[in-house]
Amino acid sequence: MLIRSLQGRLILGLFSVMLVAGLLAGALAYQQAFVQAEAMQDNALKLAASLIDTDDLAANGQAHWLTHPIDGEVFATRLPESGPASLRLSPQLAIGFHTLKDRGTTWRVFILQRRALKLALAQKTLLRDHTARMTALSALAPWLILMPLLGIISAALVRTQFNPMRQLGLQLAQAHEMPSQLPMIQVPTELQPFLDAISELLQREHALRELQLQFLAAAAHELRSPLTALSLQAENLANATQLSQVKERLDVLRAGLDRARRSAEQLLNHSRQQAALRKVESIDLSAFLPEILARMIPMAELRGIELALDAVVFPTLWGDTFSLDILLGNALDNAIRYSPRGSEVSLWVEYDEQEIRLHIMDHGPGIPDTEKLSVFQPYYRLAQLTEHGSGLGLAIVADAARRLGGYVSLHDRQPPPGLDFIYHHPRYPDMPR
Repeated sequence: MLIRSLQGRLILGLFSVMLVAGLLAGALAYQQAFVQAEAMQDNALKLAASLIDTDDLAANGQAHWLTHPIDGEVFATRLPESGPASLRLSPQLAIGFHTLKDRGTTWRVFILQRRALKLALAQKTLLRDHTARMTALSALAPWLILMPLLGIISAALVRTQFNPMRQLGLQLAQAHEMPSQLPMIQVPTELQPFLDAISELLQREHALRELQLQFLAAAAHELRSPLTALSLQAENLANATQLSQVKERLDVLRAGLDRARRSAEQLLNHSRQQAALRKVESIDLSAFLPEILARMIPMAELRGIELALDAVVFPTLWGDTFSLDILLGNALDNAIRYSPRGSEVSLWVEYDEQEIRLHIMDHGPGIPDTEKLSVFQPYYRLAQLTEHGSGLGLAIVADAARRLGGYVSLHDRQPPPGLDFIYHHPRYPDMPR
């Protein structure tokens, strides 16, 4: 069964590691304790040999059973005489310890030389091994007690480390509205990048909500004024008594309708631009740019503006068609709107190995150097301009440029007056996959 809880996985992993480590350490401790117990019993056998009365043993030549307080019964005999009936000892056994098996019984034998007498002490290994195992198990007992205790302590520590996350979850669950960022809490270093990413996402979401509220407020404000003006102009038109008054007031009403339409279009374009998905594709500028200019011809003719397109070779531009359409459409709209009657607005193309540059040049009043950056902010209007606008045109342009992967720069036209609007697009951006 797959454990989906990170806390459960950590606890299970720690338990598994501790279990394996405990088994290995326990086995090693058991083996060492067993070997040490065997060595202690060999030393005890040596000590028993030093206590034997060799004169008595030499006189009667019989094996003597000794009572050992730790290892049980031990018998002693001299060589070459035999031991008890269950064990036969060879006189050629070397001095030292031996493990011998005779008639199904295993013995631990110690041979020593005392003057001219060769002695043997023997003990059954069954008793020795039992004693050694009990000693080793007693050494293993602390491990058996410590392992469950370590497991409980580790589980408690893991739960303690996750307490800040549980508290954060409770705070978010009890919040009445979405926070702009996560509360500051003490968490492990490994979790901090994850929480930072969530905080950044919440901040972006909060900024988007603020932008939406700003959009709704701006839309209400921008559309209320034109609609109010249109209502008054319609009443004025209804009260006209002469044909010349009707024509004059109808022109004013038509201009008001055009301003309301443009404000609504810019607000909608701004909203669509932020919600649209970026789609990178090949754009044939030789077909795309004339189509953009053709769409602007009615507005240019109404204002007495001549449109021109200049390019020797049209390079292929990789980018989002919708964003490029929004960018050039708004830039041309501004150029036509603020250029004097009888002037020219030109669109021309140049490129090199690094970038493609799309120029839109007009003969309007231009933009002061101190405001060339401010005009890209939403709802920013130049104080010296009398033309009514929403203040969204260049903000939409800047956002479209970012989505395309390029940027916009504004320069004074040479020779003045006028503005040279330049969109810089990388020649070889990230290609579509």
